[in-house]
Amino acid sequence: MRLYKIKIRTYKKGCVNYVVANNPTEAYQILRKYLDKKNYFFSSERELDSIELVAEEGDYPDCEVQLFITKERVVK
Repeated sequence: MRLYKIKIRTYKKGCVNYVVANNPTEAYQILRKYLDKKNYFFSSERELDSIELVAEEGDYPDCEVQLFITKERVVK
């Protein structure tokens, strides 16, 4: 799994989202589906502006930042 930093084309500067997914396409699809479901922003503002790999699982990731994910989710 990988952690992606995604910016969309919204009027709100600094609107950044982080998504854990296997690849950048899947990451944007997860975010877009969520934004569409919640009807956030205008449709044109939900378009992808940029996507950046932040971290990934493994001992020696190419991006040089390790991602650690537990199977247990703690929700308070």
